[in-house]
Amino acid sequence: MKYNKSRNVGMELLIQEYRGKFETVENINYYEYKDFLQAKRKYLKYMLKGSINEHASQSY
Repeated sequence: MKYNKSRNVGMELLIQEYRGKFETVENINYYEYKDFLQAKRKYLKYMLKGSINEHASQSY
């Protein structure tokens, strides 16, 4: 098996976790498909780039 050092498994797991937290029935029913994809991207960007203090109090 070839080692791929450009792959960041930790980041992929975080994205997978946040994606799962966003894809709730409430959000799926609220947004149209195109808007849902756009909102999901913005949510992932916010969760990954925001400071730790901003997310510490959130219980997603």
